[in-house]
Amino acid sequence: MKKKWIVLLLATVIIIQSSCSKNEDASQATVKTYVIVPGSWSAPYAWQIAKSYLKARGQKVFVVQLPGHGTDQTTIYKTLTLDKYRDYVVNVITR
Repeated sequence: MKKKWIVLLLATVIIIQSSCSKNEDASQATVKTYVIVPGSWSAPYAWQIAKSYLKARGQKVFVVQLPGHGTDQTTIYKTLTLDKYRDYVVNVITR
């Protein structure tokens, strides 16, 4: 289980780093896509300010609501796993 958490953390860091621009030229107006995945004990509403800030600057933003979090009614016990969270996030990104 510990190994899965480390892999997930490393994947998150890689995604964040790859979204950073290599060229910090302020004159370039590039639209980036941000996928925000709230952690445990959180839901998309906690990221509304960040989402609004990025959208106001012309960026695309998707805030993922993980199964069993926020308003999602998925049964938590015995059905939700880290693998299911991973698959859900990957599905959102590929769409």
